[in-house]
Amino acid sequence: LELLDEIEELQARLETRHVRIRVRQWVDKLSEPMRNPTWKRNRNAYAHLLLSQLDAGELSEPFIKVPDSQPLPTLPQYLRHLVPPKSPTFRCTHSPRRRRRPSDVHSSAVKSRS
Repeated sequence: LELLDEIEELQARLETRHVRIRVRQWVDKLSEPMRNPTWKRNRNAYAHLLLSQLDAGELSEPFIKVPDSQPLPTLPQYLRHLVPPKSPTFRCTHSPRRRRRPSDVHSSAVKSRS
């Protein structure tokens, strides 16, 4: 993942050694090989979340502790919403509501009067 390269660049700029070590452990965890597409999307969501937190200059859950030695758990829904939606691997797990354009509102109002 080239995303992990970006994370490593930002990690090198971190001030405290223990935070750099923790981020390094997360990069190692996210670098583990995976074949299952669902697991890959989950891993990529973690990576995008980590990158966005490093960009913001503040680490929070789940990156405030070292990763578990167990397989990566599914990123909780409340954290998944923090993943930047423009990331290429982002996949919304719910059906987004279609936004109505002004022209849609006008055409539906015209149809209802007919």
